[in-house]
Amino acid sequence: METKIAVATVNGKAYYQLVTELQKKNLSFLSLKPWDPIPLHVRVVLTTKEESDQISNPRILVFRQGTNPESVVDEALLIIQGKKSYERVVVGVDPGKTYGIAVIGDNKILETITASKIEDANHLIVDKLKRFPAEIKVVRVGE
Repeated sequence: METKIAVATVNGKAYYQLVTELQKKNLSFLSLKPWDPIPLHVRVVLTTKEESDQISNPRILVFRQGTNPESVVDEALLIIQGKKSYERVVVGVDPGKTYGIAVIGDNKILETITASKIEDANHLIVDKLKRFPAEIKVVRVGE
């Protein structure tokens, strides 16, 4: 399978944050310098604002320092799936000593996380519902 996401930056902090998020979501990516040619199979390029003018690609997503890299990676994931939003996002919650939370978009697991306190779980659920655009949003709590 050809890689559809490229990270094109020489900014060490931005590279680290983007790559860490991509790896957390098990997404393959190509590392490039901003002036490198972009292979045709790459559908989206992640970079910084300062380097974006050096990149020749119709789909560039700009990562701004001090922001959460999750949102840029989530947007890249939508692009490589050919979507503007999900039809249905389900946030599943497994209650217990720790709360297991899974985010599923159009029957594909987007993210899994855990929380040890109910307050943290509530915050994470609301955050995930805001972060993933969808026509239908559902929260399901197990027993």
